[in-house]
Amino acid sequence: MRTERNALTRCRVEKGLTQEALAQKSQLSLKTIQLWERRGTYAATVSKLMQAAEALGVDISEILC
Repeated sequence: MRTERNALTRCRVEKGLTQEALAQKSQLSLKTIQLWERRGTYAATVSKLMQAAEALGVDISEILC
């Protein structure tokens, strides 16, 4: 069974980052990154999404699910 990765996970993997590395680089908690990858970013605040996007070096629109 194949599972689809969400946009945040795809970007993170493409950049060669672990969840832990992204959490540290974006100054977000590991729990936040894990939650977004499991359930999507629809409930995330714009400011936190901006932090993640900046850490990944992508536009915020690329990580929205």
